[in-house]
Parts: sequence; C-alpha cells; structure tokens
Amino acid sequence: KDYRLLAEDRKYYQNLTEKYPAESVAWYLLGYANLETQKNLLPVVFGGAIHWDDYINPAIDGFTKAISLSPESLDAYHGMVDLYEYVLFYKDAYRYQKMILEKVPNDLEANLRMLDICKHLLLIGHANYNDPTYYNPIFVRETYNYATKVLDLDPNNVGGLMALMTAYGGAGDYIKAISVGKKILKVRPELQRIEREINSYYFKLKIPDRRYIPADIKLE
Repeated sequence: KDYRLLAEDRKYYQNLTEKYPAESVAWYLLGYANLETQKNLLPVVFGGAIHWDDYINPAIDGFTKAISLSPESLDAYHGMVDLYEYVLFYKDAYRYQKMILEKVPNDLEANLRMLDICKHLLLIGHANYNDPTYYNPIFVRETYNYATKVLDLDPNNVGGLMALMTAYGGAGDYIKAISVGKKILKVRPELQRIEREINSYYFKLKIPDRRYIPADIKLE
C-alpha cells in the first residue's frame, strides 16, 4: 500500500477504537496498520529509520491493548513478535513468542519461529559478541530445546535439524553436530552450506580454535 492508503487505514482504525474501545480486534488492527506503515519505509536492516513516536509506539499500544482485552487471542502476540523482530529487538520478540508457545506448545510453525528468534540471540549478551565463534550458553540450550520439540513434531524437519546441529556446535559437541549435518544432507543433499558446516566441525576437532571456549553446558 502507498502512504495515503496506510494513513487512511490508521485513521479508520483509530476511529474504530474510539467507537468500540472494548473491542480487541479494533486495537489489533490499529496496531497492525501502524506497523505496516513503518514497514513500508526503508527496512531497518538497510539503514532505514525507526519512527518510534509516529508508528512503532502506537503499534505497541494497539497490540498491548488488544492483549489486555482478549488475552487468549494470538493475533496481537504475533503482532508484537513481528514488531520486535522488525526493529531487531530479538529478546522482546523471544518473550512474546514464548507467551504464544505457552498457549500452543505443539504448534510446529510457532516452534520454528522461536528457533529463528533464538538463532539471532545465540551471539548476544557476551563481551565476545564480535567473535562469531562464541555462543551464548543460554540460547544454545534454548535452541536445543526448541529444536528437539520441532523434531518431536516433525522428525525430518530441516529447520529443526539445522538448529540442532547449531546447538551441538555451540556447545562444542562437534561429533554430534557432524552426525546431524549428515542427516540433513540425506534429506536435502543440495544444501552445500551444510557440507561447509560439517567441514568446519571436522576442522575444529583437529585444530581447536584457541579463541573459543565451548559453552560449559550438557545438552543431553
């Protein structure tokens, strides 16, 4: 949509919340319209500005109000996850995705989305953040937990297998990481990136990276 139509949407849903202040759907749609307006601008990952006062904070207010009025509906929780992922606030996205999974713990897509969020958090929270070989132990375990959940629901799910491989690699268990990588290649032999990952784990087994101390964590 162009800005004119998005502005009309925001005005329409604002009027709707004023007319029906107890309707959670109206608040969700107002939040969504504000978020979509922000998304219509240059993406944040490409250097675009985040318009907190104009769009993001009103979107948060809309989703928050919708959740307070209808806490069992998942729409506004998904809206919050979308928003926080967009502005690269992955810990907040994680928090709301966890709320979703408390309501639908066996939903495959919800667990896969949590894995994607955890992937972004693996390198966050340590002084060694700029070293791409260093993983956050908390999210190594979280990645492992959600990967095993995904694989319980769908044993050959490639996203779940890739996350499990990453978790084993992050914990320094390269033998198991290699084993999972080989399983991925049986399902998706065209994934050359997995071959490179396997080779990197073989290399680490032979020549440990002295910069990297594997997370002191037992995944099993």
